[in-house]
Amino acid sequence: FGGGVHGEAIMPPAPSVIAGAAASAALAAAGRLAEATANPNRAEAIVEELFGGSFRLRAWALVRNGTPYLPPPADLVLVEEEKGKDFMHDGCMAKKKDKVLKILKLAPRNLPKGVKSSAPTPEVPVLADATRAKPASGYWLSLEGWEKHLQGALPGKEDWIATCKLWTREARLGIALNDEVGRPHEGRIYTTDAVRLEVKEKDAPVQETELWAVFEVGEEPDVPEVWRFGGDARGATAEPLDNEQAEQLCALGTPPEEARGLRVHAALPLASNGGWLLPGAEEEDGRFVWRHGNVEAELVAAAVPRAEVISGWDVARHRPKAAVRMIPAGACWWLRLRQGSAKELAEALNNPAGLEQPDGELRPAREGGMRLWFSAWNPTEEGR
Repeated sequence: FGGGVHGEAIMPPAPSVIAGAAASAALAAAGRLAEATANPNRAEAIVEELFGGSFRLRAWALVRNGTPYLPPPADLVLVEEEKGKDFMHDGCMAKKKDKVLKILKLAPRNLPKGVKSSAPTPEVPVLADATRAKPASGYWLSLEGWEKHLQGALPGKEDWIATCKLWTREARLGIALNDEVGRPHEGRIYTTDAVRLEVKEKDAPVQETELWAVFEVGEEPDVPEVWRFGGDARGATAEPLDNEQAEQLCALGTPPEEARGLRVHAALPLASNGGWLLPGAEEEDGRFVWRHGNVEAELVAAAVPRAEVISGWDVARHRPKAAVRMIPAGACWWLRLRQGSAKELAEALNNPAGLEQPDGELRPAREGGMRLWFSAWNPTEEGR
């Protein structure tokens, strides 16, 4: 902590940020925020009581002009093909007309004889393309594009949006305070990033971005119209989603009953000690197997972005939460069913049980419990 320290904002926000804003709003509206902070061991029970015994984040999206957008699936690769000179500014293309998006799909393949790999799975995701190009970053996929992908079709170019059109980062300067004397600490200056859900483009009015969130609750509590959102306590106006909008998000990724091979995508970040492995899978004789009751599936391949270390602030206990390695949303695993049905597998994997933290405490399911999307995968078509 001192000169040159910088804190970078995480985008998309961790599930705990979204769920925490809802919990804090409900506690404030009920006049029980002081009770929760004074009794940290009962804080979770108080929150559960306000929400009728059940409180879980089911889905969320950023919305621009009525179109929901989500982090892209890891088994799709975008390539920007040049049509002319271009330059980058703040992660956004200055002249989009000079870039053409090419959308490519990863598919599991057996390695040819003589080829060795450190991959821990029996097959590896392969990008088959005749040209060599660097994958593009900084794009999100629309909900309609996700639906196409889960149905086995490639999303169109119109289904993508540059993240610079969804949010803007702004830098902030901070000075540490000495609590004993109420004055700034000498030399303890730092900067942080903050995220603003609005974008100002040249010769255009400010475009606002909405954040939609759907919660699974026992009963709906009273909440104020303004929520405290994020660690810097920014005010955010809250309006209820209509049922059609909520169902639009929650209906994504239902597995077909007859599927024997499945693609599984992380709808929310997942806690994983290994940093890539589907939670609950265990190694057996050189293979990774997932079991629950009568359901058994083998992990065939995985396309998982680099894990992130997520912490947070425990309001009730006035201390940081234990840091947890989180697999980013959009991560993809290919599973082959050995026993049971796709429906049984989906229900077992989406079990909202709590997750153990490194310090032994139980992290509530609302802060990163299993939430996955499923689609059919035919191993024969993929060339197994």
